[in-house]
Amino acid sequence: MDNKPRAGQRGIPEWTRQTAIEELPEDLRPKFKKLKKIFDERWKISLHSYYTIGEILRDCRIETEALGKRFRLISQMQFLADALTVEIQQLRTPQRLAHTYSEAEYRSLVQHPEITWGHILHLISVPIAAERDKLAACTIAEKWSPHRLRNEILGRPAADNAQRTPKPPRSVKAGFEQAIRMAKSLSSIFDRAFFSDTYDLTTRILEMSPDDVTAGTEQQVREAIETLAHLSQTAGENSRRLLEALVWIEMVLKLRNSMPGIAGQLDIDQ
Repeated sequence: MDNKPRAGQRGIPEWTRQTAIEELPEDLRPKFKKLKKIFDERWKISLHSYYTIGEILRDCRIETEALGKRFRLISQMQFLADALTVEIQQLRTPQRLAHTYSEAEYRSLVQHPEITWGHILHLISVPIAAERDKLAACTIAEKWSPHRLRNEILGRPAADNAQRTPKPPRSVKAGFEQAIRMAKSLSSIFDRAFFSDTYDLTTRILEMSPDDVTAGTEQQVREAIETLAHLSQTAGENSRRLLEALVWIEMVLKLRNSMPGIAGQLDIDQ
């Protein structure tokens, strides 16, 4: 068995791509050129681009079936993934999408701003078209999150769809540790999602093609601004309340130092 690392696997250097392209079978080269054009500007990839990728790969599958060599499908996909330096799942999922929806059905679905790539990933896992369409309609009408949609598909109770309240901390120390972890996590998420040394969401949006702008785009931006403003207010309020808690901690420590006999009754370190 050939254990040679592939360019599409994580941790494999970019320079291996050239070798993978040279190994690409001749009949896959036209498809590689089409896919490369899309993946070379992957930050521009939209919901419509995923279907285009799937269409290219669906043709590949039809050809392999016509040859009666379905077992070659995975190796062909791996050849393409290696040459493009992407994970093979980035090709398999769009391919599955193109087999699940016709182009007209898909365009009709994604014209709704409530439908995201996360929703689509769950919808294509539903094998029965009528059930899939019903779930999509509910997602649009009731603004289900991808998590809620997944729970509906799995038949989980409604209670699982509600946001769970974190367990209360066991002590004051544990409470502050939890607050620090959550603050660091949220800060990291915001940095990666909106602005960092390597990524600037606003600039990326402004550089995208205007073809994706719809009548609902302005409302989406307004909702984003309002949500971010609410998050900022909430973060400020939480910071103020934590500061009050910190003042209380300082008071307890001073009291402990002045009255050593009550230290056990004011144990905040465990």
